[in-house]
Amino acid sequence: MIYLNNCSIRLGTASGSYRKAALFTRISEKNLRDYYDHWKPYKQNRLKKIPFENYPDHWHWDWNAKHSNFTGQQSTQGFAITCRNMTQGMMFVKAPYFSKLPGAENHPLVYIEYLESAPWNIKEFTDSGIERYRDIGTYFLCAAIWLSKRKGYGGCIGLHSLIQTESFYNKFKFVDLGNDENYSNLRYYEMTAEQASNLLNGRDLFPEQPYLMLNFAKKPLVPLKSRTA
Repeated sequence: MIYLNNCSIRLGTASGSYRKAALFTRISEKNLRDYYDHWKPYKQNRLKKIPFENYPDHWHWDWNAKHSNFTGQQSTQGFAITCRNMTQGMMFVKAPYFSKLPGAENHPLVYIEYLESAPWNIKEFTDSGIERYRDIGTYFLCAAIWLSKRKGYGGCIGLHSLIQTESFYNKFKFVDLGNDENYSNLRYYEMTAEQASNLLNGRDLFPEQPYLMLNFAKKPLVPLKSRTA
């Protein structure tokens, strides 16, 4: 696994302002405590107020269980984003995974196993329909690309998307390889090395988010503070 001490980032807010945050290349006990003490009660309370058909697809995810399942596996690595001393998102990735793109079969890539924002950063879990912090998913995508580049995979990444998040990956121009009947019929997406470089260089960012990844693209790709374990 490849680690960095942390990466300074900025998260957007509903008011249009930004908050200093940090991206970590591991999931710590503090992150898991935040899940148990804050995410889980918030989510349970919110689920009581909305009909089942409106539940987010990942409402049942348990990060303590996921961490236990992945602990000790050299092929998996966790990431976390914190802001104001609170975990705002977590992600698990697996590498190597192998491409399904025609002509690139068996090319190694980083596969995103799970990616979730804190419930107050998910529209379906808020009373107002407005997230507290934004851009968490985007930073995690770039973290996966960074890891792919560091492992020599060229920035290639892949994932199976929940139905409610397909539009997010479509916005970033992932290659849509269709529904995977071997994986709960979820759509499978990949990002090529060229697409990944465009994202890190800021060319595929939305006009209202010009600041995204400028910090991340420069700092983590400098290997001075990284170590391999």
